[in-house]
Amino acid sequence: MDEKTLRQYVNLKKETEDIKKRIFRLKNEVIKMRNDGIISADTNTYIEKQVLRAEYIDRLTELEKKLIKKTVEIENYISEISDSFIRQIIRYKYVDGMSWERTARKMGGCSTSGSLRMMIKRYLKKESVN
Repeated sequence: MDEKTLRQYVNLKKETEDIKKRIFRLKNEVIKMRNDGIISADTNTYIEKQVLRAEYIDRLTELEKKLIKKTVEIENYISEISDSFIRQIIRYKYVDGMSWERTARKMGGCSTSGSLRMMIKRYLKKESVN
């Protein structure tokens, strides 16, 4: 796994939540349309709107599945890191979205933002070679 993919984790989670909200809102609109019945004189327009919303819900649902799959891949990668220290740094930085400075404070000891950053850079480089 590379750093670019790890950096996406927080945004993948945010986007997944946004997609869930959009799906929920669209489903409510479809339910409301069904409950309101066909009020419009133009029945075809009404049906077209329902079909378009349903298709959009399907597209968003597929996107949500892809986003969840990617976040699970990242979570699995992190959980399989054998070194607890490295795993914690990666979780704080990439899962929790902490700055390097805050991650260093959280890790304590003689950790500095620069030393942790280099440690992770070396770890990821070593992992990409293996």
